[in-house]
Amino acid sequence: RFCVWAMLFVAVLIILVSNWSVQAVWENGDDGIDRPNGDLPGMPITLNTSDPVSVCAKLCQKNVLCHAWAYCKSNCGGVEAPLCYLKANITSQSLDLCKVSGIKNASLIPPKFVTLPVGSILPQGWLKQQLGIQAAGLSGHLPLFWADIEKSSWIGGNADGGLHERTPYWLNGFIPLAYQLNDTKLIAMVEKYIFYILAHQTDSGWLGLDDQQNGE
Repeated sequence: RFCVWAMLFVAVLIILVSNWSVQAVWENGDDGIDRPNGDLPGMPITLNTSDPVSVCAKLCQKNVLCHAWAYCKSNCGGVEAPLCYLKANITSQSLDLCKVSGIKNASLIPPKFVTLPVGSILPQGWLKQQLGIQAAGLSGHLPLFWADIEKSSWIGGNADGGLHERTPYWLNGFIPLAYQLNDTKLIAMVEKYIFYILAHQTDSGWLGLDDQQNGE
């Protein structure tokens, strides 16, 4: 019985320490990240020169209309005293070395990296050259001569002999290749397959062939 109570005590202690750690991280915010727009009326709030980031975080915690916050560091970007911006909603993140931001009641440690929009990074230089070589080789020509891809069961053919994985494997690499190079010819090849697959989706939502289960 003592062992059971000891285990329960340790479990509760771990939970309390974990919650305290998360709260501490939340109050510190995410340094170098801003959350532009979405300010509540009357923003910004001018803080005392010595006020740390946690003061802004706690102001958001106490305001029922606040869902996120941004702290502007003093003596950075032309700002003398630290400023606090309370947000009416959780806005998108952006890089700003003069800011620290966070969200209200964050239950997880803020991410260290910001997700970039699709297409914001494109290959250049050596990498683009290598992708061009790949497109000019097998990747860009498989559907022109290999029957398993050219007349695949995924587009109404039967040349793949029941080995239905070959076309998806090819598409898995060919789709990002076509769009990273922004090659209209390659994209047209992609669309031929993708549009056919989507147009022949079963009523149950199944995509592609399912010889054994009939889409069930």
